[in-house]
Amino acid sequence: MSDLSRTSKNKNEENYGFSEKWSPEISAYGFTQVPNILLTCQGSLGLKQVELVTLLQLMSFWFKHGGEVYPSILRLAKRSDKGYSTTQRNLKSLEDKGFIKRKQVVNSSNRYNLKPCVNKLYKHQKTCTACLEMSQKRGLPVVKMRTTLPLKTTKQEDSPKRLRKKTNGEFSKASSMADLIAQHRYGGVR
Repeated sequence: MSDLSRTSKNKNEENYGFSEKWSPEISAYGFTQVPNILLTCQGSLGLKQVELVTLLQLMSFWFKHGGEVYPSILRLAKRSDKGYSTTQRNLKSLEDKGFIKRKQVVNSSNRYNLKPCVNKLYKHQKTCTACLEMSQKRGLPVVKMRTTLPLKTTKQEDSPKRLRKKTNGEFSKASSMADLIAQHRYGGVR
């Protein structure tokens, strides 16, 4: 395929997938989903750079919404090239600032819950000027969200059918933000 036809093909097809952006080889190592709000609003959220790095390291172990992560402090320290006590201080600070909930376990790694971070970002996006500007630029509707997400979810709340249920043409309270965005962008629910 010539460079010219490859270029025209790329203009016609928009590839948003991770592998298309970074390459299948890099994709094989996996990736971590990070909300742009966390990066864009780092300063207004009160996160220092070292705390953000520690939070991103924790996020790399988070595979499902209800799950806790339990990497050792030593592992987090090595991965971020920080000292043990620095990483420990960052974890304590993240907990004090309400980004994580830590459960200390004797003779094992601590357990970390990242749902408080989700709650914090939900609250933040409703009042943040930068977030409101970002949503207007992207043409997203300003949606009134619950003030917080439940820290504990029931099986009924996690059910995909429950999340996509509509009432009188409007999304129920159980609708996720992703469903609302999909409705706006693509005219339907994912």
